Amino acid sequence: MLKCRVIAESVRDWEKMSTDKIEKITQGLNIMQADNQAILARKQYSRVHAMALNGDKGFILERDIQPVESLPKITNLTAAEQAHYREIGLANLSAVATVKANGGLATGMNLNKAKNLMEVKPRVTFLDVIARQTVRGHINLVLMNGDSTDADTKEYLTAKNHAGFNYFGFVQGRFPKLDRDLRPVTGNFNPSGTGGFYTSLLTEPRPNAQGQALDLLESLISDGNEYMFFSNGDNLGATVEPVLLGYMIEHKLPFMMEVAERTPGDVKGGHLVYTTVGGERRLTLREGGQVSPDDIDPRTGKTYGENISLHKFFNTNNLWYHLPTLLNILKQYDGVPPLSLVLNPKKDLYQLETVIGTIINLIPGAGAVVVGKSRFAPVKKYNDLFLLWSDVYILDEAGSMNINPRREHNLLPIIKLDSNYFGDPKSFAERVDINNTPSMVNADSLTVKGDVRFGQGVKIIGEVEIDNDGDAWIIENLTLGRHGLKTVIKPDSRVEYLKWTGRYGTNNEKIYRPAAEEEIASVGESYLGYLQALSRYYPERSPRYARADYFIVRP
Repeated sequence: MLKCRVIAESVRDWEKMSTDKIEKITQGLNIMQADNQAILARKQYSRVHAMALNGDKGFILERDIQPVESLPKITNLTAAEQAHYREIGLANLSAVATVKANGGLATGMNLNKAKNLMEVKPRVTFLDVIARQTVRGHINLVLMNGDSTDADTKEYLTAKNHAGFNYFGFVQGRFPKLDRDLRPVTGNFNPSGTGGFYTSLLTEPRPNAQGQALDLLESLISDGNEYMFFSNGDNLGATVEPVLLGYMIEHKLPFMMEVAERTPGDVKGGHLVYTTVGGERRLTLREGGQVSPDDIDPRTGKTYGENISLHKFFNTNNLWYHLPTLLNILKQYDGVPPLSLVLNPKKDLYQLETVIGTIINLIPGAGAVVVGKSRFAPVKKYNDLFLLWSDVYILDEAGSMNINPRREHNLLPIIKLDSNYFGDPKSFAERVDINNTPSMVNADSLTVKGDVRFGQGVKIIGEVEIDNDGDAWIIENLTLGRHGLKTVIKPDSRVEYLKWTGRYGTNNEKIYRPAAEEEIASVGESYLGYLQALSRYYPERSPRYARADYFIVRP
């Protein structure tokens, strides 16, 4: 009877569903009940599973939305405006709870432990940075852990014992995975997605300062937290910024999403659009998985979602909430907000997921602001970790990861490392040393094809591509590249110089032409050393290579 009530209370028109569909949902509910998942989590599962069974793949089609043309830019504030908002933010800083999503194993990086245990600078992990931010900022911290990260996180933080560091942690909920017939698979789970955080807010017990047993959301409010800042734990650019808090308070925003301007490297992520809800135009987050592959823009031959000049802003997943408003919204939907479904294919199975930011179109008056890329520095692949290790980022004592002031602009270099050689922790560590990562402060891009190992004293300037199709190379004590040109090092050590035409190809890739002699001469010589094949004997790295071959790279 309980399962029938769960379905009836969470699935629209459930009585019109076939017996087979009801049976599949009921099977999933049995699995979740045996897994001790809260009844609100089971209701959310019933809702999204029914959507999938009824053919809803979560797509948001172009015909149903309008592009977002412009948004307020925090980077355009005058000094006086920044000072005004900062003053408001600082006055309310003690009323902010901070939540970090700490559930990632980084399967894309082939890790078998919590990603946040990785070093971001020598002897400093993600969790160390979060702890530093928490202590220095007097932050009320909540960690949303996953099944695979909870034990590692507790063990590490207990061992480190950061002075003055306290936090509340919980394990996010999970859904059973589905087979190709959308039938639940016993014993095979996936995290319910970041959208499951709203369920946890209403179901996770947390005593308040007076020792009262309350759910997490009511406990935070009871302890004087009027606002909440949510971000991904691997995004070290996401700090509790007083200017942003002050902006939200001054403009009386019940919810505020930080977005950034899309570049050719941001075509796959979630982006903001407008939809109409009850006759009101509202901001809506369309995730990459909600872009139908059949919704093609005839002007580009690609999906509308990939058109960065049409859909200009992507979600950084830095989210600000007014907690009393959020509590009212969740109560309005009986604890099961109708978040968008993402049906995520994983090999032979499907994952049902909901996304935290999709609540934006359920909150009247919700807003968004454009922030600089310094607020968005996540690590999803080794390309990102390489950049974080480099001198592009500087970690300060307060735990802020800032773009190096010596960099002439805030656009980040684009890194593309060959995943065949930089695709797992061991391979990456053999080729990049956190203490001697190449200098990228004057770089625009670095592409590495083949087996290349970086030693000390390497500097990258402008755009550089290294193409090695043979035995491993080691590059050390060398400056590669020239400002304004793309430098391509060929397998036979020949160097080509290319000039960007200012145009992009069909895949948003830059189109180049050979650089003219005068263009090459105008930027001067920039090679300061040797490009050396990795033949020198390095027992700890590669015992295969026992002899040395040298060749000089010349223009």
